[in-house]
Amino acid sequence: MLKEQIELLKKEVIEYSLFIENIIKNNIEGIEKNNRDILIQIIEKDEPKTNLIEIEIENKCIDLIARYQPKAIDLRMIIMSLKMNNDLERIADHSANIANSSLYIIERPEIKEMKSIKRMSEEVLDMFEDSIKSFIQMNANLASAVYKRDDYIDKLRLTILKSLIGTIRTNPDNVESIFHIERITKNLERIADLTTNLCEDIIFIVEGKIIKHKNL
Repeated sequence: MLKEQIELLKKEVIEYSLFIENIIKNNIEGIEKNNRDILIQIIEKDEPKTNLIEIEIENKCIDLIARYQPKAIDLRMIIMSLKMNNDLERIADHSANIANSSLYIIERPEIKEMKSIKRMSEEVLDMFEDSIKSFIQMNANLASAVYKRDDYIDKLRLTILKSLIGTIRTNPDNVESIFHIERITKNLERIADLTTNLCEDIIFIVEGKIIKHKNL
């Protein structure tokens, strides 16, 4: 009975992850196509929905622990699902922040750094997609590989920030757009950081090994 409930829990976490993956994809599309409707939907409908899903999954995890008092890998699966659930909701929050800034940017003249934002967004999306895949497959090796890609995202953000400093010196009239681009990079970086958290949790479920604050 517990095994069946854990499989159902895993399915719910996967569905939640895929919903958030779609939010990230829609953010990219909203920026590329200057589509206000997509960005507004993320803010007004999608992100609030993730809050409700988070509560449902949290309640299920707590109920399973109370009813079955699980041990070993079953306990790891439930506890880490609870932790992942929280990180997924935070990823949705950062995605809504990106959508808010994007709404401002798409109404203004394009700044050259937006091309780099597209690249950074796609790299973060790839990380997130692979983290979901590693959870579905319970693949600790894939989770470890995704974990290591976070450094590349940090370097991308630093490159964009250096470019923005030059842009603000030569084009100070666009300071507000530059602020929103910087805000997008910050939120993308946080999504990548939270994705590495997911990978840490997946590795712990599979191997029982805590890798936080360690190099793989």
